[in-house]
Amino acid sequence: MHDNKLIYAFKKNKGSFPRLFSTFLDNSIVFLTKKSPQKGPLFVVWDITANCNLRCLFCGFGKTNDNILQSDTELPLEQKIKIIKNLAERGVWFLSFCGGEPLLCKDLEQIVKEAKSQKLVVNVSTNGFLLEEKARTLINSGVDFVTISIDGYNPELLEQVRGHKGLFEKIENGIKAIRVLSKKSPVFIEARYLINKKNYFFMHDFVKVFGLKVNSIIFKPIYQNPNVFYNVPEEMKFSAQDEASFKEQFTTLLKNYKSLDTTYHRNIPLFLFHPEQLKGKFLCFAGTFFGGIDFKGNLFTCHELTIVPNESSGNLNNSDLIDLWRSEKINALRTLFKTGARCNCWMDRFSLNIPLQKILVPFP
Repeated sequence: MHDNKLIYAFKKNKGSFPRLFSTFLDNSIVFLTKKSPQKGPLFVVWDITANCNLRCLFCGFGKTNDNILQSDTELPLEQKIKIIKNLAERGVWFLSFCGGEPLLCKDLEQIVKEAKSQKLVVNVSTNGFLLEEKARTLINSGVDFVTISIDGYNPELLEQVRGHKGLFEKIENGIKAIRVLSKKSPVFIEARYLINKKNYFFMHDFVKVFGLKVNSIIFKPIYQNPNVFYNVPEEMKFSAQDEASFKEQFTTLLKNYKSLDTTYHRNIPLFLFHPEQLKGKFLCFAGTFFGGIDFKGNLFTCHELTIVPNESSGNLNNSDLIDLWRSEKINALRTLFKTGARCNCWMDRFSLNIPLQKILVPFP
């Protein structure tokens, strides 16, 4: 999470500061000592629906889950409300609704309103196809942040990667609608660009096109990850022969756009071409500051966990968050991550992990 995004969250949600402070303190104590948590995680990502309206080249979610998509894609509203209240009671400060595609969630407005009434900071992460159609719903709900995956600077490039005609125009119209409807209380819009071999040469063009349309841009490398159904086709994969060209493009990008020149972004070339050099460089805070929920209400430390089998620690429909957060399963993972172990992943939240690490472990 970039500094300006954090500043925006603080300013817009001053009433949630006591929760932020107390949960941050508790999470920090848990990470630095052997004490059991008194609070839940500061940040939670909730895959609120299993439904999706795109079939992206790199993602097998819809293809793998066609049987799921016909039914049982979401919890009933009353169970979602119950979980949100439980998250708030246990100190969660930031809640991000993902999917699937969260704009397909049948009662998104009600659950975001409930989260806001509980003084949670709320993000919705979307592919943007329904953004214009759902703009008023988002504004009426009081959402703080909208993260849009936009992997190309023009229709042709984006639609090659995402596999849907008209997507680019729908995203542009959706951004305009959000801007117009949220003038009194602006929504923070973040564009997320998934870097792959098809689109890396156009990163500069992307920043030129969207730099003034959104509040921030974040780049993220695409990679194989069966837990989130990412199966990157050969034409999107980088090879060793691409390293020099990519580094030239990326170095120039960071030089030209100082706001992008962060530790998070500077380490992306290493992840793509020399991931072994990142071993031991970054800590993982899954199980302390971060948690995840799937569309059935199952609690995980992280959706992308690969270092051990990614099994749920229990379901929030019939268990209190704090009981699950103190479970042996999560405590074992917490202990493992404290040693410096982590999965071979690259997540958006590293943009927050990195400053967290500087605060908690200033002298590695």
